[in-house]
Amino acid sequence: MMAPEVYQRARAQAQMHLQLCRTGSRDDARAGRIEGRVVRIFRDREHQLHWGQRLSLSVPIIERNSREPIAPSGTIYLDGDYLGAARWFEAFVEFWDGRFQLVHSQICPIRRPTRAPVCGPDQEGFLCEGNL
Repeated sequence: MMAPEVYQRARAQAQMHLQLCRTGSRDDARAGRIEGRVVRIFRDREHQLHWGQRLSLSVPIIERNSREPIAPSGTIYLDGDYLGAARWFEAFVEFWDGRFQLVHSQICPIRRPTRAPVCGPDQEGFLCEGNL
């Protein structure tokens, strides 16, 4: 991992900040894919999002049974079971290489959509905990 300030800066500078409702299965989330529809848009600098838009995000997931060590990198690997239990998410996203992608693994489960962000860009630390 990198210093917490790198992830904080990534959240503050992300092109898009949104909340979405999972439309895929729990197993998809456990396998590292979140399928959902946009329900809140807090930031969209490139104007590429609209309410109800379908998104498919690849999420780095911890392989619990893997015997291989995780190579050092800036990627934060998340718990697929924890993500699979959630229906709502808040994420920091960018549009790059023709698709939507998480900014430095920045996605967290939330209880429900909110008017204000659960994870503001000024949130400290590596990841926002969410409120699930």
